[in-house]
Amino acid sequence: MIRLTGTTLLPGLFIGTARLISQGIQQIPSRKITAKEVNAEIEALQSALNAIEAEINLQLDNPEINDAESDILQAHLMILRDPELEKDLLFSIETELLSAPAAVQKVFDSVCRQFREMKNDYFAQRVADYKDVAQRVISSLIGVERGPLREFLPTDIAILEEISPSTISLMARAGLKAYISQTGSVNSHAAILSRALGVISLAAVPKLVETVKDGDTLILDAGKGFAILDPDAETLTRYTELLAGEALKAEALQSLNRLPAVTSEGERIQLYANIEIPAELEGLIAANPDGIGLFRTEFLYLERPNLPSELEQYDVYRLIVSRLNPRPVTIRTFDLGGDKVAGLMPSEPEENPYLGNRGFRFSVTRPDIFRTQLRAILRASVCGKVRVMFPMIIDANDYLRARDIVYDVMKELDAEGIGYDPEIMLGSMIEVPSAALCADELARVCDFLSIGTNDLVQYCLATDRNNAAIASYYVEHHPAVIKLIRMVIHSAREHGIPLSVCGEMASTPQYIPLLLGLGINALSVNTHQIARTRAIIRNCDARLHELLGDPAKVWTLAELDDLIKNEFSQILQIRSLP
Repeated sequence: MIRLTGTTLLPGLFIGTARLISQGIQQIPSRKITAKEVNAEIEALQSALNAIEAEINLQLDNPEINDAESDILQAHLMILRDPELEKDLLFSIETELLSAPAAVQKVFDSVCRQFREMKNDYFAQRVADYKDVAQRVISSLIGVERGPLREFLPTDIAILEEISPSTISLMARAGLKAYISQTGSVNSHAAILSRALGVISLAAVPKLVETVKDGDTLILDAGKGFAILDPDAETLTRYTELLAGEALKAEALQSLNRLPAVTSEGERIQLYANIEIPAELEGLIAANPDGIGLFRTEFLYLERPNLPSELEQYDVYRLIVSRLNPRPVTIRTFDLGGDKVAGLMPSEPEENPYLGNRGFRFSVTRPDIFRTQLRAILRASVCGKVRVMFPMIIDANDYLRARDIVYDVMKELDAEGIGYDPEIMLGSMIEVPSAALCADELARVCDFLSIGTNDLVQYCLATDRNNAAIASYYVEHHPAVIKLIRMVIHSAREHGIPLSVCGEMASTPQYIPLLLGLGINALSVNTHQIARTRAIIRNCDARLHELLGDPAKVWTLAELDDLIKNEFSQILQIRSLP
């Protein structure tokens, strides 16, 4: 029995049989051609490019395709017809006298190598897309079919060395429910697509393909970030019972969707959703949240090699706002910068991108990008209830700068006779300790506040949340974090403005009673956690306020640990439905 640890892409529990998926194509010999063969190789290359372009356009015309797949295919189309890449390919054939397949392999390998060497997460994620396109072109040139995979059995768990968008799309359409990959990251196109298609997945598992053999039994506990290879009888029995229990719980939870999120004593808790891409919309509607508490808009930049126009952004915002109307949609302006700068926006490398030019700081350095987004959001505000939220605000002065830019864009729209909601709510993320410490000043000028616990914990404890070596220091319920949250709660109450928590703490079951007991009455959680969060809220009662409501109480970490592990244990159980 071997435990394989990785990074969760989509949480879930699955028991099945390993099925190794061969993704790579054979290495192409660096064959030299004669001058007489040059024209024929160029014609073969153009024919392959045209064939792949037609294939992608056919996929885009498929009415069953979702928004995430469409966006990724559009990005692949742009790679395919990148004039710089095409120029390099022609040079390799005409001057270096490489065959067309060898030229494609050389040029794309060079691009991928450059991307890997850059200390930038965006470029690292793009490698899979370039490799995907290269494989499609080379397959066409050498006559290897890349048709749909045979149907997956209900118990199959795909084992891959590397995940690519086209492979995930093919596998999901062939019936795949779960996979594990040796490489991959949470923000890659393939990961985004996996979440949109609902495929339980675990990535970044070291030496996976060397360890797992075709036909091996696997328990995939993606929620906890690991898989168990060749489990013993006792472990397999335990997880089989857990899986059966999870299925019953899931059925029970879904039936709660029609009920409001109220505590057992009738206190109404606003339950919002966090979304990343429009493809999540259908699942979101089914989950019946009170609205969207956090719409992350970075995908509009990070999934494409060109700047999105005002019209493109407006269409996305309008679609979501219209579908949710009259429920509110909170749109966070681009949290770009640092390690999330798209390749189309040149930026200087930073020593510490998480403390660098990101969020609102980046927006003010690129007013063309910021104002275009604000115009699109304001225009969409006539289609429903929209709120605008600014990331990485450090104090009231920062927020007022953002607000003034919005007001200036409103004047611009007025002059053009373009409609918008003049009462649109503007708010600030509380994710920097200085913002929490200045919460009173912020609450005086903001229409609402939202606590982003992911960064708040990271900055408060000076702990990189992505660094496994110091994971034990990333304690979300650390007393220092709780003090900051209490300060924000007090300030929001004093000034009578709405406050929510939209970070991972709100989506983590054991922290929901903690947040409610502290006085939070609005949570924004990941879509797949809405039903479970609703059930936990309905198990909460006034005793939580008695335990946690005293602002003078100073908690130690040991006391908070005990509270979470023992006092909240019954609340986290799914009881019989009302």
